[in-house]
Amino acid sequence: MKRANVGFTLIELLVVIAILALLVSILLPSLQQARNLARSVVCVSNLRNLQVANQYYAADWDGAYAPDFIGVAMARKWYSTLDFRKYMGLEYVSPPAGGTRWPAEKLCPMSEYGMGDVTVDGVKPGKFYGYNITGLTSIMPQSGTYRGVKQSDIRLPAENLAWADGLDWQVWINSADLYIDDFHIVTTGMVSYRHREGLNLVYFDGHAGYLPQAAVIPAPGTMTNPALNPLWYFYQPGAGM
Repeated sequence: MKRANVGFTLIELLVVIAILALLVSILLPSLQQARNLARSVVCVSNLRNLQVANQYYAADWDGAYAPDFIGVAMARKWYSTLDFRKYMGLEYVSPPAGGTRWPAEKLCPMSEYGMGDVTVDGVKPGKFYGYNITGLTSIMPQSGTYRGVKQSDIRLPAENLAWADGLDWQVWINSADLYIDDFHIVTTGMVSYRHREGLNLVYFDGHAGYLPQAAVIPAPGTMTNPALNPLWYFYQPGAGM
């Protein structure tokens, strides 16, 4: 008596493989979207932490936020100033390293540009996030100690951008419409629309979130108009007094 053949035939096996391949092709985009969303949530949290540290800094420095830079030729940028590093929970790093690198987990996990430059000392924050300097270039000294703007000089804390996804340690309105991808850096001050064709940001009041590209780029002919671009133009002496 012949035993029943319970094994798969070649055709049946190919059908199963085809079904599995179809399921994978359907599920992979959803899984990738979920993964990217989770990474974006981490990024928003990290941006919020930047402004929390900035507020601690201001509390200790008579209401002055962390400086964009300190010293001749911008010797110390915001991410390497000792007090700001302290408020971010980072240890003192002596020269020559100068504290120019941070642990990657404190920054955006979706920055291909930033994650492409990892050493044992960490990554360079200026390849992940930028500090808003719109409207400051005419008043910012190029040498000496720059202590940053005061909390009382912020026009609209709940509407003014403090930090955002960027390709430079500074971001400003002039470069808001130049992004191609994380590897095309055509000038300084560029933001990065690496999250769903938009960027993550934190405002001066400390709340953080996401904005699509269209909400970040100024309308034609309005770039130099602070009233029409409250997201970018934050500096107004005595505004909060």
